[in-house]
Amino acid sequence: MNNTISKWLCTLLCLLLTGVTYAGLRKPGDQFKMKVNISGIVTVTGQCTFDQGGTLLVEYNDLLYSSLTGNNTLVSTSLKKPLVGKLTCLGDSAGNPQLNLSSTNGTSVSWQGNTLLPVIIDATSKQSTSLAIKLLVDGVAQDVNTWFGVDLRKQPTLEAELVQMTDGTDFVNGSTISSLATLTMAFN
Repeated sequence: MNNTISKWLCTLLCLLLTGVTYAGLRKPGDQFKMKVNISGIVTVTGQCTFDQGGTLLVEYNDLLYSSLTGNNTLVSTSLKKPLVGKLTCLGDSAGNPQLNLSSTNGTSVSWQGNTLLPVIIDATSKQSTSLAIKLLVDGVAQDVNTWFGVDLRKQPTLEAELVQMTDGTDFVNGSTISSLATLTMAFN
């Protein structure tokens, strides 16, 4: 009997060593489940560019204002200026394309429920309490320093609108104004 048990154990050991397991002895249609962990690195090859490239200068030219009512009021027209003409994307640009117009120094101004870019009056080197720049996306106000989605199949129209927020007491005749921002695109 010891001889029979020894032969049976030897046969079982040989089957295990050759890779035949219980799962291999199942009937057709039986299922064998096993967890499989897969890891890797996802590489996105999409690339987008703005047709202006580099630094874009937005010129409002001469800003005219009137003091007849006791307040300095902008009377200039054409206070909306385009930011970029066309956004071109190549490669895999699927996903969640987003833009962000962020103030270079990270500051912003709140006005009428929107977040705007601050304006510096160069003669005083101080931030204006009267002027700011509103970002418009397809004609609708969009907060600066905030990511927003874009549809790459339909080119967004981006504009910077100079707005007067208060009575204009900090206007300086003959002075220039400035505001610095960075437009960033990402697939978030």
